[in-house]
Order: sequence, then C-alpha cells, then structure tokens
Amino acid sequence: MRSVAALLLAAVVSLLVLLFWAIWGPRRLVSQSDKSVTVLGRPLLFPVTITHTRRKPVNNQFSHRVLLIGVPVGLCGRVGHLLSIDDKQRSGSTTPWDSWFRFDSARYLHRGDEHLGLGEKLHRFLRAQNLDPARWPYAYMLSVPQWLWWSRSVVTWWYLYSPARQLDAVIMEINNSFDEKRNVLFEVRRSGSDEHDPVKSAALAGEKEEDLDAAGMIHSLPSVPISAFYQGSWEKHVYASPFEKVEGSIATRFLDPLQESSWSAAVSLSNTTSISPAGDAKLTTRISCRERPLDPVRSTALSLVWFLVRWTLPITLTTPRIIFQALRIEYLGLMKMLDKPVIQRGSVPRRASAIERTLEPFFRECLSRHIQAYPDAVEVSYLPSRALSNEPVCLRSPSCVTGKDTPARHLEVEVLEPGFFSRITQYDSMAKGLAVEMRPVGDVADTAAQQLWVSDPVLLEDLLCSGASGTDSKPAAAAGLLWRVRAWLRGSATPSAMDLFVRSSMPPSLRLLYLLSLVQHLLAKRFALGSTVLLQLYGLGGVLALRWALLQIIVSDSGQLSAAGLAVYFLTLHFFGRMTKKAIYRA
Repeated sequence: MRSVAALLLAAVVSLLVLLFWAIWGPRRLVSQSDKSVTVLGRPLLFPVTITHTRRKPVNNQFSHRVLLIGVPVGLCGRVGHLLSIDDKQRSGSTTPWDSWFRFDSARYLHRGDEHLGLGEKLHRFLRAQNLDPARWPYAYMLSVPQWLWWSRSVVTWWYLYSPARQLDAVIMEINNSFDEKRNVLFEVRRSGSDEHDPVKSAALAGEKEEDLDAAGMIHSLPSVPISAFYQGSWEKHVYASPFEKVEGSIATRFLDPLQESSWSAAVSLSNTTSISPAGDAKLTTRISCRERPLDPVRSTALSLVWFLVRWTLPITLTTPRIIFQALRIEYLGLMKMLDKPVIQRGSVPRRASAIERTLEPFFRECLSRHIQAYPDAVEVSYLPSRALSNEPVCLRSPSCVTGKDTPARHLEVEVLEPGFFSRITQYDSMAKGLAVEMRPVGDVADTAAQQLWVSDPVLLEDLLCSGASGTDSKPAAAAGLLWRVRAWLRGSATPSAMDLFVRSSMPPSLRLLYLLSLVQHLLAKRFALGSTVLLQLYGLGGVLALRWALLQIIVSDSGQLSAAGLAVYFLTLHFFGRMTKKAIYRA
C-alpha cells in the first residue's frame, strides 16, 4: 500500500510541476506564421457541463464536466508552454512538457495531410464536398484538446462564418470509441431573430481589429450575431452510442460561442437530440458553460492555476464515467448493447495497422493486373480506404488508353474498412472473396453495412473473371518454411488466390514481405487476440527466456561467467540468428 501511495503522490507532484512549468513563464501569444492573418475570436478555455438525457426506451440522465478549448481556425502559434495551436516547429513532438494543451491538425477531419494546418485541412474538406471555401473565410473550432499524452474528443465543432462574420454553417466531427469518425457539414437555420438587438449587431460589424500578439501578426474580429440561436439537422450515419442503431436523424440547436450571451449556465451552448425514424426524441445532450471562459493570455497566473486544477482532471474522468453509465444500463437490464457495425460509406474508419498498410499494395497490384487483362475499355476509380488515403487511384485498361471510338465503362471501388486487406488474402477465389465482402454484414445496429462498396458489382465480377492474375510457379504445397507456416495457420495447404498471385507475379523481396506480414497477422489472430503488440511481447519474452537459459548453462557453479562462457553465449545467439534468417529467406 505504501508503494502505491508513493507512486500516486509522485504522479500528482509531477503533474503539479508540469502545470507550474506551463503557467509560470511568458504566456504571450506568439505567431508561427510568416504572414499576418485575420481571425474571429481568440483562444478561450470553456468550462462546460454535458448532460445526457435518455427518454426512450428508458428514462436515464447523467452529467459530467469537460474542459473545451476554442481556437480561431487559421491561427498558428503557441501561448508559452500552456497551449500549442498548429505549431509546426514542434510538430510530432511527444515531449509531455512541450505544451500542457495541444491542437495538432493530424487529429482532425480526414486522416493524413499532417503537414497541413487546421485552416488548410478545412479548405480541403470543403472542396471535397464541392463547396467553395471562400463562402466561409472565418472559422472557430471548439474541442477537447490533447492533454500531455492523453487525447479523447467525442465531438469537435467547427463554426463557419460568412464574409460578413455571421454564423452560417457548422461541421460536427463525431468520434466514437473505435477510432472511427464522421464529419457532418450542415448550413444553419436562424431562429429567434426578433430577440436580437440590431443595434448591437451593427456596432459589432463596425468594430475594429484587435491584435492578439505583440508582433501584430494576428488580428482578431468579433462575430456578428443575427439570431438568438441557430438550428441544424442531418441524417445519422454513424455508430455513436452502443445502445443506438445507425438510423434516424440528429437535430441540434446551438448558440454562437463567440458571443458573451452564450457563456451562461442558464442557456444551452448546444442541444443535440437523436430522433428515431418514427420521429420520437430518444437522447438529448445539453452543453452549457458552468462559468465564463478563461482567456489564457489575459488571466493572472493564480486564477489560471486554480482554473486548471479544477478543470483538467475532468478531462481524464470523462471516458470512465461514460463507460460506467453504459455498463450500468447494460447490467441493470435497461437496454442491451449492440455490436459495432461496419462504418457506412463517407465515414472515416479506424487507423490502419502496419500490416494492413503493407498488404494494401498487393491487392492494388492484383486488381491492376486484372484491369490490364480486360479486353474492353474500363476505367476504375479505386479508393483504398479513407484510413490510408482520401484520393482515389485511377486504373485504366489498355483499350481505354488507346481506343477513341468506344466510350469507357466506369467502375468505383471503395474499401470501407482496412481489415479488408488481411481478409482478402484468405479467399480461394478473388471474385468470390470480393462478392462476400460486398454483401451486407447483417449487424443489428446497421443491417445495410458492408465492408466493400462497388458501384457496379456485375462489371467487377466480369473484370475479375476475364483475365488470369498469374499462374502458380510452385506446387500447391510450397516447400518454404513461411509458406508451410502460412498453410498451417490457414488450415489448408491449398494457397489462396492472393497467394497464387504473389508467388507468380512478385519478386522474391516482395514475396518475403507479403509472407512475413501475413504470418504475423495470422499468429496474432490465433495466439494474441489479434494484437501484434501482444505478439511482439511474446517474442521479447521468448528471447529473454532463451538468453536466461543459456546463461544458466554456461555460468559456473561459483556464479561467475568466464571469458570462454561469454564467447559461447554470443556465438550461440549469433548461430540461432543466422539459422532463423536463412529459414526465412528460403521462403
């Protein structure tokens, strides 16, 4: 007990030291941009209470405190060691004391494009929706920041403002517990305009710019309210709650976060309601400010310390509280948790594993070989999962490239879930495997969910059956060690369609890469609960056990290790290492 108490005390002291390091020091806003920018608002710390009220099929309510931080989109800089916003000078840094809070663009909107800032990623997202970013030259983001090594934000709000600085659209970036997300853009409907003071709006519209940094590189303007509150709605296409099916719609009513009238516990900064297909309200989430937001630049050190001590801890308690409430509902028999369905098209899947990233080019090459063997003109737009890329790859048949008279047929293929790349290696027939992946999975939470989306399944089947991807240059039961391990793990000596393609069409180095990745995946699936990290720990434990056994053999009875014994130890390890490499490369 004393050791546990000592560890807890050391952790608390360490956090307090880091907190004082972040607070006591220059807290001026320093721009990292080489040109001046004009933004709306300023960085603010929002202490909010989130209240979840479930109405159907059971009545249940709970609330928790969360610290949200609002940042103007387009601002690139830092506030001392307290807050970092798109700070590219320290991009990718994992040092915990680099910043107490961080906003890195890699966490937001689509995967990839880590080199782009928040504003650039927002513009790319809008263009992908066939929208002109010039419609919304100003934006303000409200989210849970990354705190030290911890990062968890269920919803991020992007408030988009027109050139007249009026709130005009919102992006709700919804993240679930499975590292999946859905980015929903909707234009707002204004309500309660008669409650707003037009004189105040006119005064705000004419207000001058305010410099946020000492160098005069960041200019801030206030937003111009034209409505008491705003409304929006969208179809629900994301698995956000373990008790909710992917159906119905979401209705939301919110305030402009840049207006002081929104900073009160008596009003809802945001009210989001899940509505069933029958039109019944099922779950409402209300967000309100417990107190006025704090400016990290203008506030005193003592007030900031007291604020962060009270509001930083709830960040870490949010997820445990939500899990506790979910388990409580489940085990009291009030509602039953649903299994996670496959994401719908348009959502962003979980991050792909290293093995899935390695196997994707093999599937792409196999698909390309079939297209090259297709006699007619066909153009395929292939998207290898949004976990890997947001840009589709265009693949054309030779007739499409050379022919001019016959119009090309178009086909779209999108992998919705990165686990597809390891599963596709198990099918005996590529055409049958893709047909299985295209079928609806039949999850209760989403009966229409599928793992592969194809615009024309008939054309894809014709394309896969028309040309061979290669012939096997080895017997069905190959003699290589890794091929035998692969056959044992698969439960069949007959190679899959992808095995045949790799063995007949890929050079030895790529065959080895394919086999190592596949064997690692199958070993993890059978012996390590599908976790390659756990499998690596097994390997580390085996190596340590081998070293310990060798030392036990060569150490003398007196407990001393002679020079000859040390030489035997290292020569034995070297021998085992060389034998293992030879066995692998013979595959």
